[in-house]
Amino acid sequence: MFSLVVTLTLLQSVAGAADSARQVVDRLAAMLPAPSDVRTALDSLAREARAARAASEAAGAKLTDTLVNGPVTLLTTRVERQAFAGVLSEASRAWSGLFAGPAPEVWLEVRGGAWSPARTLVGRYRADTVFRAATHLGVRLRGPDPESFARRAAGDVLGQLLLDRADPSLRDWLVVGPTPIGQPAGTDELSYQLATSVAPATTACRDGDRSRCPAAFGLDGGITKELSLAARGALVREALDVGGPGAWERLLAQPDRSLSDRLAAAAGRPPEVLIDRLMARARADRSGGPGADPLRWWVAAGWLALALGMVVGGGIRR
Repeated sequence: MFSLVVTLTLLQSVAGAADSARQVVDRLAAMLPAPSDVRTALDSLAREARAARAASEAAGAKLTDTLVNGPVTLLTTRVERQAFAGVLSEASRAWSGLFAGPAPEVWLEVRGGAWSPARTLVGRYRADTVFRAATHLGVRLRGPDPESFARRAAGDVLGQLLLDRADPSLRDWLVVGPTPIGQPAGTDELSYQLATSVAPATTACRDGDRSRCPAAFGLDGGITKELSLAARGALVREALDVGGPGAWERLLAQPDRSLSDRLAAAAGRPPEVLIDRLMARARADRSGGPGADPLRWWVAAGWLALALGMVVGGGIRR
């Protein structure tokens, strides 16, 4: 632009150069596209970009496959099909085993686009029109062990569907639905809490007073629940695994009874037995079992020692 101004100035300073200046401007204007042509080109590029994006999404994220196994139907994309196909039969068996009669039919669906990791697995009962459960998939289904994550995702959604039809007292206590397949959620967390908690009921339970264990899990109807949601989920999963076919229906059968009685009905044995099994697994983890994490235990032990030191010393001195 600066060069153009200089050229026009020089031409205008020469006598009789006005016509030459107009000719230069006319030639330059002829070389530039009309404004309407520029808009047309930009619109064309935008259309091509949208078409390319749509083609990419259609190739990787279009719901193309319907997998059915017993009462579980999964609508999935081509990308996630292989990971979920490997766990669908396990999910169907576990879901069916929770009910004494025919299990309610459920519908799972992969949602999201290929241009972002925001994929979601959603679920609903077949008779419903609204999805009742969802869990984020991200990009982990394309990681080194996609089947394990697919199993966890399917278990999370099925657990939420279970809790969606539970009574208010069970929902308020459990909060997070028990996953019926894969590694029981919360066992590692339970091991960690049992080893590090200084809460009175949990400490007594850990030290062998099994009469205090129900209070630690919040089974006695008290407001305080010393152990976390994950620990409560692990206890319910233990009851379902031990109880076998129809365990979930037995857990829901008498909502007016105490949670301890309901767990006993589901498992066919007292909740103290279930807690003993969880405690044994926690001890195995602490002794170097598959769930052990030495660094985590050492850090926890350090914080526990610090907390005990504060209690013995009367708090932090100022």
